[in-house]
Amino acid sequence: MVVDYLVLGLEDDDSLEEKLHGLLEHIAGHKRVEVPLVGYETQVGPSLRDVLPFFGDVPSSGDGWVRLYGSFGDQTGFAMMVGNCLRGLNLPMGSWYSSPPDPPGGPWGLIGMADQGWIVLFDDTIQEPMKERLSDSVMVAYIPLEVLEGNPIEPHMESEEVQRITLRWLLSYLPDREDYDV
Repeated sequence: MVVDYLVLGLEDDDSLEEKLHGLLEHIAGHKRVEVPLVGYETQVGPSLRDVLPFFGDVPSSGDGWVRLYGSFGDQTGFAMMVGNCLRGLNLPMGSWYSSPPDPPGGPWGLIGMADQGWIVLFDDTIQEPMKERLSDSVMVAYIPLEVLEGNPIEPHMESEEVQRITLRWLLSYLPDREDYDV
């Protein structure tokens, strides 16, 4: 699958964070064609039950995830959106690339990711993942920024690899079974 890269120039002002989160909200709110799931019901423990909804709407190939990176210099900022399905998402005007361009400011830093119904943000003020409802159709998952230390998600990485890394992060935060009465 071909990965697209869209770079947007942004003015580095007080509304920059709001603009970046707005891009992720746009992706999360975008409706895709539903693929029926095949499977059967089974009972799972309470700690796993909290994590499973995060993966409920993820296409098995990881193609729906869009990553948002930032590169900031003096008074200017650039956002780069990376994903396998960008061209059909009605995104703002920007420059399209078929490989990651060199960052125009500082290095590209991962801000967050989004797919239909979910936004993932990296937060340096938390120690474990948490989630909250943003709207009727969008949830936000907050992941500790420390997970990126030593395991960066680079712009050139394939979506499937990013999905595997994210799953490992979430599973590593599950509490031990011995901490719960079964």
